[in-house]
Amino acid sequence: RYQWKLPSYLKNTTLKCRIQLFINARGMVEVAKIVESSGNEEYDSWALRSIQDAGPFKEPNSNVLPELLRGRFILGYPL
Repeated sequence: RYQWKLPSYLKNTTLKCRIQLFINARGMVEVAKIVESSGNEEYDSWALRSIQDAGPFKEPNSNVLPELLRGRFILGYPL
């Protein structure tokens, strides 16, 4: 959440998007892609940027790693 920063003109909107993440064993985001767009390209770009700016993440536990490698982690924005 600490990287989720929007310009003021996008803050009070009802826009939402969903992003699929593929994260490797080192906690690096291999792929982040929009799976449900907000309909606003700029909003979607800010969401993707917040993920890249937040990484790398803590190395994932071995019990969740297979799910992260397969891209079964979806983030909904706003967080």
